[in-house]
Amino acid sequence: MAREVLEMVAGPDAGVRVALDEAGGEVLIGRDPAQVGVVLADPRISRRHARVALDLEALVVEDLGSTGGTHVNGLRIEGPVLLREGDRIGLGQGEAVVLWAPPPPVAATEAGPVPTDTGAAPTDIGPAPPAPTPVPEPVAAAPPPPAPAPPPPAPAPPPMSEAALAAPPPPAPAPPPMSEPALAAPPPPAAAPPPARSAPAPGGGARLSGRPLLLLISGAVAALWTVLGLVSILLSFSGGESIAGSGQAFLIILTILFLLGAAGFSALLILLAVRATAVPAPFRSTRMLALIGLGVGGLITGEAFYGLTLDTRAGAGAGAWLLLFSGLFLLGAAVVLLIAGDAPPLGPPSWTVVWLVAGAAGGALLVAIGSGLTWYSQGRFSVSGLRVDAGDAALAFAIVTILAAAVPVVARLAGWGRVGRIGVWSVVGLAALLAGLMITALTAVDISRGVGLVLGLIGALAALGLAVTAAVLMTREAGRPAPAGWA
Repeated sequence: MAREVLEMVAGPDAGVRVALDEAGGEVLIGRDPAQVGVVLADPRISRRHARVALDLEALVVEDLGSTGGTHVNGLRIEGPVLLREGDRIGLGQGEAVVLWAPPPPVAATEAGPVPTDTGAAPTDIGPAPPAPTPVPEPVAAAPPPPAPAPPPPAPAPPPMSEAALAAPPPPAPAPPPMSEPALAAPPPPAAAPPPARSAPAPGGGARLSGRPLLLLISGAVAALWTVLGLVSILLSFSGGESIAGSGQAFLIILTILFLLGAAGFSALLILLAVRATAVPAPFRSTRMLALIGLGVGGLITGEAFYGLTLDTRAGAGAGAWLLLFSGLFLLGAAVVLLIAGDAPPLGPPSWTVVWLVAGAAGGALLVAIGSGLTWYSQGRFSVSGLRVDAGDAALAFAIVTILAAAVPVVARLAGWGRVGRIGVWSVVGLAALLAGLMITALTAVDISRGVGLVLGLIGALAALGLAVTAAVLMTREAGRPAPAGWA
């Protein structure tokens, strides 16, 4: 008969119960329906996370090498662990409580040998069986000659049982050790305890290896380059001027906001590696964090490209180069999250996602058109975007974005699921780069702006918004089964 043994009481899967046959059996808990019997939607749960089994009349839980680990009463376990009613099991973001478990077997170490030492079975008296062993000693000591003492014990047992009833004082010292096992023995004699049982290893969760260690290193590197990005504000950016010394208040504020976003991304990445429970629930998904990294890294990279490509006599300074590497390392950390993150498997991009990406390509097309129109104008003086290196860079990145946006469309038609997903993430990073370049160009000049620059800014922001929406929608479709023929 099946009996409910666990219930999820906290986390995304609260209310889910686990049942096992009382006669024995096991069930696997995880995120992959093809490999486990109990499927949880928690993104922090591994595909094969833990095993719960009734093994030799005992309820046992075992971690199956999951990324986040399995915790019993707050301690991370290393092997199979015996469970009792009321124990709390940490699984991903959630927690389960043990509803029922068989009573733990009692090892009969003291009471076991007693029945086998009673030579002649004293079946006539119920409470006296434990007494025969200690009682012969006073009787053997009673005869004055010491030599004949050993023979009497053989015929002595029958009269000893009556003597035990008639003379309670002599056996008085013997009952204390015997009475406690006798009281503790009511459970039916069980087989040996489960062979695989170990106590949770204190401090087991403090060790970092594999995926958490990789995320920690990526977060630390991103944090380092974020600090260097802040330093770049004081260094020469373009034309011999630094961002801080340019006198452009909006450009200074914009750069600081970009770098604060990078600092937040780095901090969340480090927390996700060392203490995932401290990360706010909306940001525990590695793909959502990767989306933030692609956006912030692209914006910073685009701003740096403006400083590197602006046509000035003094040329680009160290600040622009430092800002460029800050953005590139943030993009790299986001890619690491997409590759090494423990998140539900993604199915193929839906047609809604594909059309949103196609809309982002339309925004990039506006940037391409605007790059050839007037960027700066004052009186009779006007400059076409293509007459400055920044305009050429905007056109080049717009063309690359349009080509990347075509990848999910072609992949959807050809049935290349993985290729389509890579295309969506690429469009997010490229659209963010375009937006960073165009915003910086719009705020870094003193003369009035031309229609080409405004058109390019509108197109870049539209491309970024549509690409981010497509990526979020694709992430929420995680776990949707892929059609036949999709990879």
